Amino acid sequence: MKKILFTLFMLIMIMAGLGCSEKKSLHQTSEDKFSIIIKNAHKGEISAITFSPDGKRILSSSSSEDGLKLWKLNGKLIRTFPTKGVTAIAYDPQNNYIFSGHKDGVVKRWSIKGEDVSDINQLEKMYPDNLLFALSRIDSLTLSSTGTYLAAGGKRLEDAAVKIWRVDGIAGETMGRTMCAKLFKSEYTEQIIRSMDISSDGRFLTFSTGGEIIIFSIDENKILKELASFASKVAFTPDKRHIIYNESEPGLSDTIKVMNFIGEWTPRTLETKTEAIEALDFSSDCKYVAIATNKTIKIWDFNNNNPQILKGHVTDIVYLSFSPDKKHLVSVAKDNTIRIWDIAKI
Repeated sequence: MKKILFTLFMLIMIMAGLGCSEKKSLHQTSEDKFSIIIKNAHKGEISAITFSPDGKRILSSSSSEDGLKLWKLNGKLIRTFPTKGVTAIAYDPQNNYIFSGHKDGVVKRWSIKGEDVSDINQLEKMYPDNLLFALSRIDSLTLSSTGTYLAAGGKRLEDAAVKIWRVDGIAGETMGRTMCAKLFKSEYTEQIIRSMDISSDGRFLTFSTGGEIIIFSIDENKILKELASFASKVAFTPDKRHIIYNESEPGLSDTIKVMNFIGEWTPRTLETKTEAIEALDFSSDCKYVAIATNKTIKIWDFNNNNPQILKGHVTDIVYLSFSPDKKHLVSVAKDNTIRIWDIAKI
């Protein structure tokens, strides 16, 4: 009997040793009362995070070698895409494709299965009438809700620059056709496109730089409005007539504002005031805003002055993203921890 037990013990130890010799997964998934926690989600600093349009998956990116990852809502990794140096991401509204922007100015389109479908920068060369306008770095990506236009914001040499592609159809038809490309020289020192959004009808693009918010007409290929503002987040409201953004002044509290950009250019200040904002996101219907200050998240309902407060991160929060159905919120902290909050149950 002792020999049998000893034999079983040795087998267990051998199996354990074999398991320890295998390469372990970098990330660790756990759970607390209100959130799924993914520790060490990437080897390098996380650069962006977003939900899939159906709200069932989460896409995260990093400028390190594991540049693009797709996750389930339970924190399980679906796949790591074979790319690195990712600085911005966008998800096709039909759930078929993912777009990644890179620190070397390249934009790629991926299938959900992880296949590198096309390099937008190469496809655009198929059109001799294109304004070839290479970006040296990508900082922001946004895709229209119809999947027609892809906008990239970044750098061209030392200037902030925006480029818009037509990305519906298939390669050889409209895919990769450059619609417009513009340089945006600014008196402000921070030449970076911090946030971008395309209106639901695909007619307008808004984006924020280090000191301005710009409304751009895609149809007319020209700037419609400019506003001096240190906004870190800007988005169109569903009515396509307003933009919503945070008015940030160094050393002062941040305020959320709504502005009508069709006709009279008049901002309306909402009651939500907070300390300096580290990260924020608006819900798809623009009825809620999630704001992160240090390690704390506050979710504001614009009709209610009592925010929902979420705590759990041990380092400062750098990114937030609502799911399209507003049932979940994902947050990223400086220690590369991702939390997936089930806010519908809180």
